[in-house]
Amino acid sequence: MNQEEILYCQNCKNNETNLRCQKCNQLICYNCMKETPVGYRCSNCVEFIKPPMYKISVITLITSSLIAIVFGFIMGVISIFLIPIQSYYSFITIIGSGFFGLLISQILFIIINWSSNGKRGKKIQIIAVCSIILSSLIRLYISGNIEMGINDLNGFVYLLTGVIVLWDKFK
Repeated sequence: MNQEEILYCQNCKNNETNLRCQKCNQLICYNCMKETPVGYRCSNCVEFIKPPMYKISVITLITSSLIAIVFGFIMGVISIFLIPIQSYYSFITIIGSGFFGLLISQILFIIINWSSNGKRGKKIQIIAVCSIILSSLIRLYISGNIEMGINDLNGFVYLLTGVIVLWDKFK
């Protein structure tokens, strides 16, 4: 009679197993195995590969940054006419500022998404957020009421809405 050999996991050395890594054929137990789309693998063979949407070239970053700056400036000029800079507020102006922040962030998302070829991640998030901040600063600067920036709740609602939407969209 043939006695079956007892095999142990190569990682933890404690557990009996007959399971093998699909890539290197090393023995692995159920505690050490990593499930992948192509089967079970050992921890040595599992590599975290960054998805292509998060791989951003320097040229793409520079191009997206320049386009974001230009459109941030344009949106800042447009926002002067649509969001009043004032020290008193009404429910309507605050709601309008939030709506305009949503609208501008959607437009910036489309433009930056197009210029970066659908890339995502922290770098693109920072570019997008800097663009909406630039538009808010341009709005204050061109209006000539920079000192009103501290009391400008409409501008704050516009900026906060835009930052939250753009940060979320480029995750």
